[in-house]
Amino acid sequence: MTIAQGALSVELVDDVPMLVAYGEHRLPLRPEDHATATSGDLTALLDRQHYRLASWRTANDDLNWRRFFTINDLAGLRAEDPPVFEASHRLYLDLYAEGLIDGVRVDHVDGLTDPAGYCRTLRAHFDAITPAGADPAYIVVEKILAEGEPLATDWGIDGTSGYDFMAQVTALLHDEDGAAPLAELWADISGRAAAFEPEDLRRVRTCCPGSSRGSLAVASRRSSRWHGRRRKATG
Repeated sequence: MTIAQGALSVELVDDVPMLVAYGEHRLPLRPEDHATATSGDLTALLDRQHYRLASWRTANDDLNWRRFFTINDLAGLRAEDPPVFEASHRLYLDLYAEGLIDGVRVDHVDGLTDPAGYCRTLRAHFDAITPAGADPAYIVVEKILAEGEPLATDWGIDGTSGYDFMAQVTALLHDEDGAAPLAELWADISGRAAAFEPEDLRRVRTCCPGSSRGSLAVASRRSSRWHGRRRKATG
């Protein structure tokens, strides 16, 4: 269905105009558009919103970042912008100030534009409302550390949510002698190498042109710009 066929409309929900898609999905409109939302041109109204409606079939090409590979309906916030940070963290800071929580766990911190800057800002906000003599807020981040990778000491955090620890504990539950027969079984079933590395490379080459195509395009453009600047600096 298209706009002309009635796929989209504007309806009042509790006296607030909302965009209704396919009769069931309700999406917010900018406050500055509320006065004319029900009477103005619908296409022009959509063009003024902070989001762009698109078919899910375009996700592989258009999305330049996703938290999980094929989930397309999560909203992204520019937490690096101070007004956005203040608004999106108000509840957590209020709960901490009221003594109802002792800290926070930050989900997928590496998905942020500036993880280190975000964590330092978060620490500064909590420290600013911590009573004198009280323990500082407890802040941990969900971050998968590579083997041998140390956790940064200047982020203002207390640690990770424990993936590195869980990897060590999980290793206790697995017999390393089982790796060889599993590899042989895989080679027998697949007809390919028993080694893990070639399969991992195959996985990356399969995913990048598909569900990660948008992310790959962004990475390629950034890499090209970086190499261009590097050539100018060294040439």
